[in-house]
Amino acid sequence: MKVIIIGASFAGVYCALQTRKLHPDAEIIVIEKNKQFAFLPNGLLLYLQGIYESLEEATFISKEVLEKNDIQLHLNEVFLSCDSQKKTIQTNGASYTYDKLVLATGSTQQSKVIELAEEEIYHYKTYQAANYLLPKIEQAQEITLIGAGQAGMEAASVFIGLGKKVQVFEAMEYPLFKYFDQDFLTPFLTDLATIPHLDLRLNQRIAHVTQEESTSDLILTTVNVHPTETMNELVTHSDLTIQTNDFLETSEKDIFAVGDLIQIPFALTNEKIYLPQINHAVRSGMVVAANLVQPTKKFQGGLRMIGTKLFDWYLASVGLLESEAFLYPKVIQVKNLTLPISTTSKEMLYCKLILEKQTQRLLGVQLLSRNNCLPIIERCGWAIQQEMTMEALLEQDFFFQSEYSTTLAFLNDLFAGRNADEI
Repeated sequence: MKVIIIGASFAGVYCALQTRKLHPDAEIIVIEKNKQFAFLPNGLLLYLQGIYESLEEATFISKEVLEKNDIQLHLNEVFLSCDSQKKTIQTNGASYTYDKLVLATGSTQQSKVIELAEEEIYHYKTYQAANYLLPKIEQAQEITLIGAGQAGMEAASVFIGLGKKVQVFEAMEYPLFKYFDQDFLTPFLTDLATIPHLDLRLNQRIAHVTQEESTSDLILTTVNVHPTETMNELVTHSDLTIQTNDFLETSEKDIFAVGDLIQIPFALTNEKIYLPQINHAVRSGMVVAANLVQPTKKFQGGLRMIGTKLFDWYLASVGLLESEAFLYPKVIQVKNLTLPISTTSKEMLYCKLILEKQTQRLLGVQLLSRNNCLPIIERCGWAIQQEMTMEALLEQDFFFQSEYSTTLAFLNDLFAGRNADEI
């Protein structure tokens, strides 16, 4: 069996590795248009913070791992077309035949709604773009960001830390609106207003960008990502994601799509939505590997889970928001509480829970603290996926160490339902 995978980011790489594990005799070829292999989407920001000594190091896996697994990697090769009847593809370097084709070309930050000068690069998701922008960022005194989602706010936090003046434009009423309810972010948003050299401009939709008309030294787009273009003959949704069945097969036989190219089932509402996140990309790639010969493993989808650090605040979220209550078929209940991040700390943890009222099933969690609360969100995500109620959570064993853990009263307070609101 000859398997060709187009794209060498998370979905493509883990699809290749799992294919080798399940099909030891398969010929596996991974084709990547970029010169740099497995570059982290936030690799530029990590380098600027001193986490890596060079941009080239900002990768999630090495070539040697693929070589040890007898996986061919073709870099700097652009996928051009596919003949699904003859089972051939054409790149700018060669022609290939395949038995199974996996599309894993990922997403782009290049905006479809903002008019941009074609000769300029405004995003840094790829190594080439990051390498091009690095000297411009280092030299810039004032930077404008368009989009105050996770990518935009992380960039703003890093640039402010480097002593830059930062202006952020956002079309919505508040930043991070996809992951948090506005009222929950009050302590964080109040603090943002006091940060020197940070100019957050909300409710402002940008239609076009030209450097000549800006007072900033550099303009970057950090808007929501969208799928890259792949094959016109494949059936797509209105958002240009590729339509797949439960086994991630596309409308063409023996062609699969994974990662940021597809919609996934949202575990809480049983609808398919676009959730371009790394954990979904990895799992979708591994599921395709299991379905290459026979469709045996359905892709279960997942939750929307993020965790990040912005301006000395840790923020995490998973599952349903209060603002999305109308999407859930049953009555929900909201619980808010504030408690010490650990038994030895006076720093507070802000927590918001979304529950199904009748069963007390956990549906969503939002966390905010000056101390690292990010590990808690994985436990919360697991509980949501297991459809656990608050009563069932009280019966679980969890790690406890006084310097790092909240007391068991944390769960008791949640279950008691203080400060609860019904919706």
